[in-house]
Amino acid sequence: MERKRKGGAERERIKRKKALAADAASCCKIPAMFASKGTGSDSAFVKGGMQAWKHAHQRVQEHERSSIHRESAEAFFLRVNKADIHTLLTDKQMTIHRDQEHVSDCIEKKKKQTIAVEVRKAGMFSIQIDTTQDLTSKDQCAVVLRYVTDVVHEKLIAVIDCESSTGQYFVELVKQTLEKMDIDIKKCIGNATDEAANMQGQYKADTTGVVVASESLFSLLNDIAVFIRDSYKRLKLWEENSEDKRHRRLGVIGETRWWAKDEALRKVFGRFAKPDNALYTDLVITMEKI
Repeated sequence: MERKRKGGAERERIKRKKALAADAASCCKIPAMFASKGTGSDSAFVKGGMQAWKHAHQRVQEHERSSIHRESAEAFFLRVNKADIHTLLTDKQMTIHRDQEHVSDCIEKKKKQTIAVEVRKAGMFSIQIDTTQDLTSKDQCAVVLRYVTDVVHEKLIAVIDCESSTGQYFVELVKQTLEKMDIDIKKCIGNATDEAANMQGQYKADTTGVVVASESLFSLLNDIAVFIRDSYKRLKLWEENSEDKRHRRLGVIGETRWWAKDEALRKVFGRFAKPDNALYTDLVITMEKI
């Protein structure tokens, strides 16, 4: 019987089939180099390629779920990414945290320099400190500065591990922090705390030691108001030299009335950036004549 000759389409199909089988074998040989010997069911993916394509999809799914495929793929990607012991020990990962800390320290230093310049331009500031425990149960002390330029600023300048809980320790801590930033502590006009015992001087020192070298602004305003009002002669000089149309007088600051501090301050210096109604000039003239 004469043998039936295959047409061009049939020959092309057989050619593509052999090429696909060769490619499949080549692809699976790459991860096989990094894995252990395959089992009989995986031999088509490790050696020789696929021979029967009738259930190819099912065989591929079984192979992808097998341990040899997972191990081979993992070994292949580790090799490609050079994730071996030698690479991990000699790579920049060992020193990159130092570079990150260096960049962070530079940013912190630059930021503190900017804050220090703004505080010196403002001429005065107040300070706030507070402590809290971190996740390792260590006390952390946060130091915050408040000052005014064209806007009100509240800046965190340091977070420091506390070595003691006495008021004297906090005084020294604040002093050292300000000295490092080259900020004159005599420009500090007030402080704020959480009213804990060690912050209020019930045991040993207190944080108000920070502002001992600075005159109390509110005490000064109160003393001046009392000084003028206690004498009818001085009060008459005030009325004669005052150019205020409403003939306002300086207010005495009560110890329990917090709003009185704000009122006394505004009478003398006026509102921020609006000194038109301030009595500062009248006060200076009156005190000079007294």
